[in-house]
Amino acid sequence: MIKVDINGDFDKLNPIIAISADIGELRKQLSIGEYNKCMWSIFMLEYPLKKINPKAEIPYDLRLIDIQKGYNANFNPKDPYVKAASTSFSQYCLSFEENMFKIQKDKLDEFTAHFRGMDMATEFKTFIEASKSLPSIWKNFEKVRDDMIKSEKHDLKALGDVQLSKSEQKRIDQG
Repeated sequence: MIKVDINGDFDKLNPIIAISADIGELRKQLSIGEYNKCMWSIFMLEYPLKKINPKAEIPYDLRLIDIQKGYNANFNPKDPYVKAASTSFSQYCLSFEENMFKIQKDKLDEFTAHFRGMDMATEFKTFIEASKSLPSIWKNFEKVRDDMIKSEKHDLKALGDVQLSKSEQKRIDQG
């Protein structure tokens, strides 16, 4: 599990993640202060679970603006080094189910933003057609979310499906 302190040294808190080649390339491009801010910005933008990332519930485009205005004005997720580090971050930090959840959530955010920007006077038919697919999209999203939750609960169980002791559960919860 990732250790979080947005004012801390990313590599010291997360040494296994920091050994990624793509993250290493980003580190070479920036000063240590800029690098740490960039990695924590990637975390705030990419990590999909609210229990660790309070920004996770904000739609992607608004989350990016929030990060740039409130934490790291120089953060550019389209920069090739940042993009590669971001992909690597997701591969190290997210399970398959969490990654699928993140992808589904980001696509729903895009869909919602598109709906929000539609002009009903000129795009009403398009809106109606797109709306017809919403029930199946939501059903699929709920399945992915439920699979992620099941996977998370499964990861917390000890081998053999025995219950963890309170002290074991406390250590897991503290990460």
